[in-house]
Amino acid sequence: MRLLTLEAAGVRGVEDGRYDLAGDLVAVHGARGAGTARFLRAIALAKEAIGSYAFRPDLEDWTLAGARESWLGTRWALNDSEQRLTGTTARELEARVRLPGGPEATEGVAQLAQLLGRFDCSGGAGGMELFPAHREWEPGQRGRSILLDPSLHLSPEGAKYAGLEQLLAEEWINAQMHGEQRGGPQSMARAIEDLAPGLHLESAEVQEGRTTLWFNRGATRCELEELEPAEQQAVLFAAVIRGLGLRHSILLIEEPELHWSEPEQARWVRALAALEPTNQLILATSSAAVAELARPCVTLRRADPR
Repeated sequence: MRLLTLEAAGVRGVEDGRYDLAGDLVAVHGARGAGTARFLRAIALAKEAIGSYAFRPDLEDWTLAGARESWLGTRWALNDSEQRLTGTTARELEARVRLPGGPEATEGVAQLAQLLGRFDCSGGAGGMELFPAHREWEPGQRGRSILLDPSLHLSPEGAKYAGLEQLLAEEWINAQMHGEQRGGPQSMARAIEDLAPGLHLESAEVQEGRTTLWFNRGATRCELEELEPAEQQAVLFAAVIRGLGLRHSILLIEEPELHWSEPEQARWVRALAALEPTNQLILATSSAAVAELARPCVTLRRADPR
């Protein structure tokens, strides 16, 4: 699945216009405060209005006061598996979402609703995942996990990563006892090394209710909370992408350069794109180095004052 275009009219925080997003690595670039994250969340809003994961954004919050009309238009590209799933021969489907309200009853909307309302990346179909800017590990924290709660896939709350370390540790221990499954801990370990060369996920343990992931960095053995913030980002992305089996999917990533030094940002984004080449990455970024890698790049000059 690929998002090819987004069109906006009378949407608060998004300038009216038609935006080309047809690429594997897409950047929405602008200075801080230009509305790049708002742009990504508009994509998530349009998707949820057509087919929902049970994440319920407030449509009223997106309606521009005084506008004659408010809507978001989208155009999507389907792969062969998604065509078979929806029973359509069309390679592209379009939908327009009225705000507040919902999608207009046009040709192809029912097929899109069927496709966008499911989160199952098996069989060649894809999903959508939002990585908010304030994503952070909370070592030892328990709570709802993104791997278990579908309504969290497009949530902008950083708390959706609570419990992720615990699940990884339990999966690691289970794999040692019963054998590795596709997308299991060894797959995640390889993904971590691809994203952060030299960092190796060694083992996991649960003792007295405390979950610990152990890593090797050269000759140093350390826990998750002892890793550098950029290394923690690598572990988080590897865990979510491999844990959810994200393939043929759209990844909406706010501030992909978070915690990476400027010389490392381009390498990091290339590695992230190469981790699963069937995914489309749409990045909200203020980094010139990241924007230069993307094709196409949407440039937002300033925040929409409306």
